[in-house]
Amino acid sequence: MDEDIVEKLLDPRSPLNVESLLDTVVALVTDLKLPVLMRMKNIDLFVKRYQSVVDELAKARINYKHFKQLKVIGRGAFGEVQLVRHVETKKVYAMKLLCKEDMMKRSDSAFFWEERNIMAHADSEWIVKLHYAFQDEKFLYLVMDYMPGGDLVNLMQMYETSEKWTRFYTAELIEALCALHGMGYIHRDVKPDNMLVNRSGHIKLADFGTCVRMNENGVVRCSTAVGTPDYISPEVLRNQGQDAEFGREVDYWSVGVFIYEMLYGETPFFKDSLATTYANIMDHENSLKFPEDVVISDNAKHLIRSFLSSVDKRLGRNGVQEIKAHPFFKNNDWTWETLRNATPPVIPELRSDDDTSHFEVMTTEPRREATDGFQLPRTFNGNQLPFIGFTYSNELSPIQKLKNGLMNGSASASANGPQPAIRRNVDSVGSAELNARITELENQLESQRRAASEQQARLTSQQGQFVKCEQQIKTLDIENSRLLNQLRELEDSAAEGKDMCERMKGFEQDATTYKQQREELQHKLMKMREDEERLREELRNKNTELAQEREEMHRSSQKKGELEEKVNELKRQLIDEIGKQEEISDKLRKVLEERKENGELQSRAKQTEAELERFLARAEKEIEQLKKELEQEAQHRMAAQSEATANARKLAGAVANENYLVTELNEWKSKVKSMEEEMGQLCEEKKRLDYDHKRILDELDAERTFAKLYRNEARTLEEEKSKLE
Repeated sequence: MDEDIVEKLLDPRSPLNVESLLDTVVALVTDLKLPVLMRMKNIDLFVKRYQSVVDELAKARINYKHFKQLKVIGRGAFGEVQLVRHVETKKVYAMKLLCKEDMMKRSDSAFFWEERNIMAHADSEWIVKLHYAFQDEKFLYLVMDYMPGGDLVNLMQMYETSEKWTRFYTAELIEALCALHGMGYIHRDVKPDNMLVNRSGHIKLADFGTCVRMNENGVVRCSTAVGTPDYISPEVLRNQGQDAEFGREVDYWSVGVFIYEMLYGETPFFKDSLATTYANIMDHENSLKFPEDVVISDNAKHLIRSFLSSVDKRLGRNGVQEIKAHPFFKNNDWTWETLRNATPPVIPELRSDDDTSHFEVMTTEPRREATDGFQLPRTFNGNQLPFIGFTYSNELSPIQKLKNGLMNGSASASANGPQPAIRRNVDSVGSAELNARITELENQLESQRRAASEQQARLTSQQGQFVKCEQQIKTLDIENSRLLNQLRELEDSAAEGKDMCERMKGFEQDATTYKQQREELQHKLMKMREDEERLREELRNKNTELAQEREEMHRSSQKKGELEEKVNELKRQLIDEIGKQEEISDKLRKVLEERKENGELQSRAKQTEAELERFLARAEKEIEQLKKELEQEAQHRMAAQSEATANARKLAGAVANENYLVTELNEWKSKVKSMEEEMGQLCEEKKRLDYDHKRILDELDAERTFAKLYRNEARTLEEEKSKLE
């Protein structure tokens, strides 16, 4: 077979590799397995012939069932990110699921290729690594490194990031972008959300869906503004809607925004209106301000201005070395060569390998099966064809097994292959003795050659060993000097460690004091809460009494109204009786006058007069009774008025008391809130001191361990050197 074809079959980057061919078979069978298409004889024969092959491949190749889903730690427009554990190896990964149907609706639906290729082939400690990529009819699956520390957005929300921290994380970001640019890609969406923290506290760059490959001139041509508004560069905004060229400088602009955000807690050009934000970016020379309430160094300000400048002046346009040479990155803790081995500002505290405390865990939705994918088409439309070649099985790939097989076969063939022939033209000699003599001489010559070869090999080996020993002696001398220097440094560090221990004792005393203060504050808080509950109970009792008094006043008002109506009725009755009495008096006068005129009526008049006197007597008694009742009603009315006045005074007093109690309750609430805030601050301070204590003890233990290891290594090297001498 042609070696070029074999090479392409075994090259994971080649579109003709074995994984791509297997994807092709699966995609064709899936897309052709339609009732309307299988009416055609050739397609029906093809599907029936390869369906069993596809089923076998589905079982043999890596798939979703090889992983156990633990939690959902992210969700986006095209799918979600799950925390999973490999069933066999028990390793924990982050697995991104992308819906094929949703991606095909997007204009740049091929974005997932860049993400897959970058993570699979980067081979960089600064970029999230892809371990496996596979697919089914519905989803694409990307199995990546799990970064348990979350992203830098989470870190900036939990801590106040200093200039020292900013220097460290910016340097690691520069290294990550250097690796990405070295692969020929521009990220175009550099922001803290895409910088993930690993178990040791170092960051890796992630989310390469916006990446685009540069041409041979180191630029890309694009007409759309890709990226997050706060981090997008002015040249991208300026040329939106028209085809223009951009270089890696667009990423360095975003680095400047990131540094500003780390130091000031917000992006430099943000406004509530997106149009205003874009206007500030375009007018960056005038809109870039440095708030006076946060003090940063002149080197930091100069670095930010150098990144947030026009593209022809931007730092990094002449290469990454001019960024690394900036004075902002000079420090005594690490160099660019030792950055990955330096101690990060924050090392995430993790309880297990699947700890998700630095992520917002989301509810798990029921997983849609692969058969619930694209709608059933009426004709061939090749839904699976765009995803051919996506599968990346890494060490589980048949490519690796084929490579191993070929290497073993080549070695076997080399070991068992024909030896160089010495005998020539033997057939031309007829004598058997001559043939035997020639055979004997050939054997002797072969023996001598082997002996010479062995001697030459031993000589070469001895020379190599001699040179190697000399080099090893030089290396040991250098290493010995280095270890002695490190030993001195470690002894100094040990002395510093003792000082740290003394400081830690002070920290422990402070922690004890804080604990006592905390207990006192808790006691005060409990007492305040008891007082608050007591005041609440008193307020409830006062409100109950107030309601009762209001009800009694209401009843008094009703009674007062009834009395007034009764008095008015008695007045009316009195007026009626007075009228009747006057009427009787008039009748009496008339009767008397008639009696004078008519003597015969005198006897009847006397009777009538007696009856009138009796009637007047009864009327006077009734009038007197009505007057007494009227006086009693007036007294009752005055008593009701007095009672109403007293109730009104009581009500006013109760209202005033209620206002006083509410005011006092609010004051207690303010005090309780203030105490709780103070308690929270003390708890945070104690947590920080505990963390510093633990970190210092860990550093001291590590330094002691390293000192011991270095001493043992130095002693071993000294012994080896003595043996060699």
